[in-house]
Amino acid sequence: MQRSRITRASVAAGTTILGVAVPASVAGASHGLPYHWDRNTPIVTAKAQVYYEDHTGSRWHVNAETVQWYNYVNAYVLPFYTSATGCNHSTLHCVPVYEYNDNDGFYGYTTYTVGANNHINQNSMTVKFNDNPSTTQAQRDSIVCHELGHGLGPLGESYAQPVTSCMTNLPGYFPLTPDSHDVSTIAGVYNH
Repeated sequence: MQRSRITRASVAAGTTILGVAVPASVAGASHGLPYHWDRNTPIVTAKAQVYYEDHTGSRWHVNAETVQWYNYVNAYVLPFYTSATGCNHSTLHCVPVYEYNDNDGFYGYTTYTVGANNHINQNSMTVKFNDNPSTTQAQRDSIVCHELGHGLGPLGESYAQPVTSCMTNLPGYFPLTPDSHDVSTIAGVYNH
């Protein structure tokens, strides 16, 4: 199973980029991407705010993992949890989170489009978790941590050793938390 796939479409350039698993030979490569949420659209806020709109069942701990990300990165971006009907898509950065059941070779995936200034387009992001592979609760929590990390924008796949981040894409590893590199990557993109 591949850890994740990320699909990004660049509206400005009109190209589509599909993130796929990268061989371990690139271990240690940076996993930062320039994409991020605008803190001035649709409403002006001091920090970008991302609302994970949970449409999953009790197997997927979206609320707990959102709180964990908040505790790691709230100095730069504010991730929040909301119920399936609790996000106003016209005024907030809402990210619907779903589960699906498919033998597609992925634990989950995140899709979004990017516009001007590397800003993630309003209402373009979706996160999905796959119910198909047999996983433990700890593995599912790591998968949620991983996909919500993509939802913050700048975090791509990590192939770093030692494996300390839930953003890893190395097979067989399921760390439960972000690491200091994830936080510094987010700080670098949102501190402008």
